[in-house]
Amino acid sequence: MAITYTWDTKTVDTYPTKSGKSDVIFKVYWQLKGVDDTAEKNSSVKTGAEEIDTSDLSSFTEFADLKESDTTGWVKDILGEDKINGYKVIIDEVIQEKATPTVVRKYVSE
Repeated sequence: MAITYTWDTKTVDTYPTKSGKSDVIFKVYWQLKGVDDTAEKNSSVKTGAEEIDTSDLSSFTEFADLKESDTTGWVKDILGEDKINGYKVIIDEVIQEKATPTVVRKYVSE
């Protein structure tokens, strides 16, 4: 079983204006999805939201110039490698349980 991970960081909250800048992102909503390459139905998702420090806008990038790779990079930097790897372990465990269940619910007939 090989698992492919993808990020979705397209949804953000912005301040309409702050310190003379427009559409200043202050929160990024993220989703990390793992999909078993051998059985796409076996997938799992971890979601969250990260606050972005807007106290220093000296390296501000206009909203129209941002790409999802930018917001994904911010989220990864905030979370850190250890936390991301921990989320991947949880995703892997859920997918493994779907692929080879250790518990199966059954119903007894009346």
